[in-house]
Amino acid sequence: HASVESSVRSIMQPQSGREDSGSGLGSPDNDDNDDNDIRLEEETSELPKSIPGRRGLVDFMSNLDVSHVGVARAIPTYAALQGVGSAFRNQEPEVLYAMSVRTDEFDEFWSHSWQLSPWPKIICLLFLKNGLAAGLTSNVAALTGCILSYFGVLPVAFGDSTALPCYLWSQLGGILCFFPVLLLWRRHDRIFLDAGCINQNNPKAKTEGIRSMGGLLRMSRRMLVLWDVTYVERLWCMFELA
Repeated sequence: HASVESSVRSIMQPQSGREDSGSGLGSPDNDDNDDNDIRLEEETSELPKSIPGRRGLVDFMSNLDVSHVGVARAIPTYAALQGVGSAFRNQEPEVLYAMSVRTDEFDEFWSHSWQLSPWPKIICLLFLKNGLAAGLTSNVAALTGCILSYFGVLPVAFGDSTALPCYLWSQLGGILCFFPVLLLWRRHDRIFLDAGCINQNNPKAKTEGIRSMGGLLRMSRRMLVLWDVTYVERLWCMFELA
């Protein structure tokens, strides 16, 4: 209770300008949001008037509940990984948020720190989420090239066709199929990623998303921790893990 209380002190000081330190807190606020928040009018109309005092906020977050139904939004996995993980490389937050939809359950909650280079996380996620599809596709392509070469449909690159030679078509087919599928495969799992599921351009909605973090975690079937050496140093990351 005491650790949760200390972790939410910063969000009790509106417009403090402090940099938040965990998931949902990685993008800067932007007050110029009139064109981006039309569909949020209904959602924010459901917000509670206030959560009385710091103790009330701590109790609310400890109950693992969301402040209103509209705060739970999910994006598909492919949206987070499109553009070679552009969601982790300072993509315009309104573009990603526009792909989010209301949900009552997340397939996976992605917990991570924004402090270090995004590339290790991006590469990890590409292989974790798209690697199986890429591997199977490339093997089918390689096998197809081998069979077509063996029966003379494609020319044998080198070797004796009667002694199972190494076929260039088989190698090229596997390589050329693997990387496009790895980068472009479209998985539709409903995930929570802070930069896309919390409106970064609406301070009020962003605060409600932060307050509802415990409830969003409770609504998640799985949690994926994208660990790096700064993960255990970020208070919000520890809150999510706890």
